[in-house]
Amino acid sequence: MSNRISMEDELHREMVKTVLDELRKRGFVNLRANFENMTPPERILEFVPDFTFNKKEHEDKFVIFEVETCSSMISEDAARKWKAFFERARAVDGEFHLAVPKMCDGNSGRALADQQLGKLQIKADVVWAVNGSLQHRISKH
Repeated sequence: MSNRISMEDELHREMVKTVLDELRKRGFVNLRANFENMTPPERILEFVPDFTFNKKEHEDKFVIFEVETCSSMISEDAARKWKAFFERARAVDGEFHLAVPKMCDGNSGRALADQQLGKLQIKADVVWAVNGSLQHRISKH
């Protein structure tokens, strides 16, 4: 079991690193990351998001960004985090973004994320697919 957890943690770490590289390339401002030697985002309830930043073209648009693996996105912990992040984003007229693996057990990671979001009756403004590089899609919810 602990081996699975460490593999899961390593996968999440690699995804966070991929996302961080892409966010840096895109020039988002006030970038905070819950990663290595970076300034972490502020806690939202009991959770610290993977990233927070402002869009460079709309510096007043605050984004809360969470990275999930295939198994973590179906956890109770993810459900509580996503609701908290979604509600905080709405409270500040911001956005909630998710990054998920491109594929989960042969199916679309985005489809699994959309299914989970639907169960929670919330939406992500953007769902990003991580597969070495990021692709994003605006949520249709």
